[in-house]
Amino acid sequence: MPIEVDKYVKTPLPSWAEEPDYVLHGTGPYGDKVVREQLWMKRIGEGVYELRCVPMFLYGLAYGDLVTRDDGEALRVVEPSGRSAFRVFWSVPCDDREMFERQVGDRNGRVVWYSSRLVGVDAEKGKTDDLEEWFEQQQRAGTFEWEVSKR
Repeated sequence: MPIEVDKYVKTPLPSWAEEPDYVLHGTGPYGDKVVREQLWMKRIGEGVYELRCVPMFLYGLAYGDLVTRDDGEALRVVEPSGRSAFRVFWSVPCDDREMFERQVGDRNGRVVWYSSRLVGVDAEKGKTDDLEEWFEQQQRAGTFEWEVSKR
């Protein structure tokens, strides 16, 4: 029986990403919804793909992870990339994208914009303390909210 999907999304290809050669759909829970997300990949071998984007809605995945997909479109990490993924949400559109990107970059993160109110952030696993501390400061100040997609 097919999974009933509530939302379909196309994840943007980051400007800094290595060139993908394949598009794969992954399906999973996001809040009380089921999301089907189109993801940019590089085919590595029979049924194995390297993630070339930062998922905006699916949890447990990060840029560079090697994944396989089951019949139900759930993605399974077979080799982690050593990267972490975060999401940042604004209640109103971000008014200074350049400043945000600079602040994240100064803390060893890379940004990909989904919209003016939602971004994905990629960072090297184990080197995210400064970034997460800054996220927390911004959240306490009411600037934005954030969450971990994969640590």
